[in-house]
Amino acid sequence: MCTKYHPELEQGRHRVLGYVNTNRIRSKSKTSKMLDPSLKKHYDANGYAVVRGAFSPQELQRMSSALLRAFHEPESSMNGEAYPAPGKLFALRHDLNWLTDSALQSFAIHPMVVGAAETMLGRDVVLGAFIAYLKTPGAKGTGHDYEAGQTTAAHCDVKTYVQASSSLDWLLAIAPMVDLDERAGPFYVVPGSHKLSKLETVEGGIKRIVRARGDQLASRVDTKLQRGDLCLMHGATWHEGGANRSDHDRFGFYCKYLAADAPRAPVRIWLTKRSLGRWSRRIENFYLSTPIAQSYVHACC
Repeated sequence: MCTKYHPELEQGRHRVLGYVNTNRIRSKSKTSKMLDPSLKKHYDANGYAVVRGAFSPQELQRMSSALLRAFHEPESSMNGEAYPAPGKLFALRHDLNWLTDSALQSFAIHPMVVGAAETMLGRDVVLGAFIAYLKTPGAKGTGHDYEAGQTTAAHCDVKTYVQASSSLDWLLAIAPMVDLDERAGPFYVVPGSHKLSKLETVEGGIKRIVRARGDQLASRVDTKLQRGDLCLMHGATWHEGGANRSDHDRFGFYCKYLAADAPRAPVRIWLTKRSLGRWSRRIENFYLSTPIAQSYVHACC
């Protein structure tokens, strides 16, 4: 059942998050004035761009307070452990009741967030996933990529067994509610890595994605994200979240926005436990040519 979290986000079936109606929820003039034209060039060349000071102090206080309240709810427990268990990663996803909180909803429909996503993708956007995260002190950084293994500490969200956000053209909008310094854990990206994954035609117009290899990657860079910044990252950009070595929580939001007219990937394919005894993993990721705007968007988080 779809969670109704804002009237501006149309509802569908199967936990669809729907379209972001940007004509009704943002001031185009304000967004365009705040975005430096060089950000789009940087995004295209490097696979990410950072908008510094995207949110006001009042907005940050409202969103971060609401987020911390949500993590105190029983639904936020991970593997039976409740916040604030030390050394743990907690995540809140769109299919929980906490999304009825208007303060949390405000991030996904924020004029700057939506406007920046549309600028980077160059078209109308669809909201594919809405997630909040929190790492308590002592929590590890992100794990290694499932294919690259120990060749790099970074990973890529383009997966051959289930495509994150189920689209050929999408990005992550990332907003930390604390400074991501050396103690709290920087957010690293590998510039230009989004260009390394390629599409290959199989036959009959069907394509598959060939992921970049870990040994192809350049050196990572620290985005130096601070509270109030907004990072727009291409869906195929390799990245890494640092461990939380500070004495406070490391938390924030990230949304996955999809280009509304981009081809979408099929939903995840599995065999039943009765037939196989475990989930099956797809070896290759095949894409359909149906635009997202003509089909349902399944959140794959």
